[in-house]
Amino acid sequence: MNAQTRLEHGYRRLIGWYPQSFRDESGPEILAVLMDGARPGQRRPSPAETVDLITGGLLMRLRRRRPRPPRAVTGALGLMYLAAVLSATASAAIALTLTSSRTTYLHEYPGVAGAHWSSVATYLVLRIVGAAVAGPLWLVLAWAIAHGRAGARRALVGYSALLTIVLITSAATGEAGYAPVALLSVGVLWLISLGTVVLLFRPEAEPHFTAPVG
Repeated sequence: MNAQTRLEHGYRRLIGWYPQSFRDESGPEILAVLMDGARPGQRRPSPAETVDLITGGLLMRLRRRRPRPPRAVTGALGLMYLAAVLSATASAAIALTLTSSRTTYLHEYPGVAGAHWSSVATYLVLRIVGAAVAGPLWLVLAWAIAHGRAGARRALVGYSALLTIVLITSAATGEAGYAPVALLSVGVLWLISLGTVVLLFRPEAEPHFTAPVG
């Protein structure tokens, strides 16, 4: 392998740090410029050229962005961020009203309250923990949605179904009477999840999830 061929191979390897689309469009031109500017007898890229090409390629990859999401996706992301905040707020609110919920429950169900309050309290504690975990979960799903991960939509559908079960169970057990904050919070989050799912499955949102992931 002569010096010019070795040098060309070296430049091609360094150009490989750039995104494929950029290489296809400008790679030959960049290679020609580098070869024309090489010193006579140069056998490999200089250290400065190596650093410059690798840095340029990495920066170009980091700067690549997906196209701006459709309005339906942007709206869904706004709802998801709101849900993250409300989930954390709901967790704190249910915890703060747990004592008053116990008092109300004992007053409304004096005959069975002593035997059943422990199970009701356990359920409410699980709701507190669930709402606390839901905050970060909403943010993770929002990140995945923003990056076009189609699986995040399916996960959101599953979470919305879970909220539906919790809402029906809470309403059926008379939670409105002794823990209205808990019932209200799950109702609001259920509405947000439903609106988010509807937005994400609108036809205009489909290209966001079928485009190549960057």
